[in-house]
Amino acid sequence: MALSLAGVRFLPPRQIWRRYLLALQIMLIAPAPAAAQTAKTIELRFGTTVVTLDRALVLSVGNVSITPGLTQTQFTVSSDGSVAIKVPTELLNSFSPPCEPVVDAVLESATVPSIKRQSLFAGLQTTEKLTGNISRLQLPSKRTVLNLYEYDAPDLKDFWGEQIAFFQTGRLVRVDVQVTRELRLVFSTSARECFFDRSEVFVRNLRSFILSKIKEGER
Repeated sequence: MALSLAGVRFLPPRQIWRRYLLALQIMLIAPAPAAAQTAKTIELRFGTTVVTLDRALVLSVGNVSITPGLTQTQFTVSSDGSVAIKVPTELLNSFSPPCEPVVDAVLESATVPSIKRQSLFAGLQTTEKLTGNISRLQLPSKRTVLNLYEYDAPDLKDFWGEQIAFFQTGRLVRVDVQVTRELRLVFSTSARECFFDRSEVFVRNLRSFILSKIKEGER
């Protein structure tokens, strides 16, 4: 029961203590201010192309590592700059196992013509059909240190409308996809027979994933 003295009401100590505990609980469960929360996504700008990815998938932007304490949520990637990303596990379901997993990939701020449009590879021709809807490419002179290939599926085309190509050098293959005019997707993995058998679906899924993260109207 509240006491009063000269018109001023005083609460009993027990009620004061209860109200204090209630206020403390509210403070503990109340959400932190928006500015203090770590954003769940990161916006990456490659020229006019903006890609928004889950924060957990972005490993680094240039020389900046994405750590839990980093509060920056927007980055402008300079020309020829790059962003290292982690490949979502669900995209590897059709690829690994048995293939060696592609742990990460790179998004580059670059505009590069498709290999068939480059003067260095003028006259490039399809010479042999391989497994996995892949064809071998070769120059008329046959003088190249690279083994060149392209995917045959009609939907696996780059921004320029050419079939997505890749090359093998030594024990590695490297796939470069011009996703938009200013954005390239790059990854490397072991040049095993498994890659040639199963990479078509993986490349399709990875490219589609990146496209789905680009702001509409900028693809």
